[in-house]
Amino acid sequence: MLTPSERDRYDRQMMIPEIGEDGQEKLKRSRSSLEEPGPRVSDCDLSGGRGSGRIRMIDHDQVALSNLNRQILHWEEDVGRKKVDSARTKLSRLNSTVELEMMAETIAEDNVSRLWTALTPSLMPWTICRLAIS
Repeated sequence: MLTPSERDRYDRQMMIPEIGEDGQEKLKRSRSSLEEPGPRVSDCDLSGGRGSGRIRMIDHDQVALSNLNRQILHWEEDVGRKKVDSARTKLSRLNSTVELEMMAETIAEDNVSRLWTALTPSLMPWTICRLAIS
C-alpha cells in the first residue's frame, strides 16, 4: 500500500491510465537490476525516480571524464570514484525510500549465480537487465 507521501510524490505518473495506483504499488514492490549499465545508468535514475522498490547495480568500473557526457548520475566531482558509490549518492538523494544494493564487481561465469540470487526481475517494462559472460 502506498503511503500518503508516496501518493503525493507519484501523483503525476499515477494519472497515466496504464499506471494508476495499482501500477505504482507494483512498481514499489519491484526489483530492478542494472549490470554494468554504462550510458544506460539514466535508466537507474529513472527507476529510482519512478519509485522502484529496490535497485541493484553491479559495476566494477570507476567514473571517467569520458562518462560525463552520457551518464547523468556521475558528475565532475565523481571522476575516479567507483561508479556504484557515485550512483548510490545520487539515487539516495533522489529518492531515499528506494532500497539500493550496489556491488562493485565484474560479472563473470564464476559469480553470476551469486549475483543473481534473490533477485526477482520486475515485470515493469523499464527494468533493464543485461547479462554478458565472456
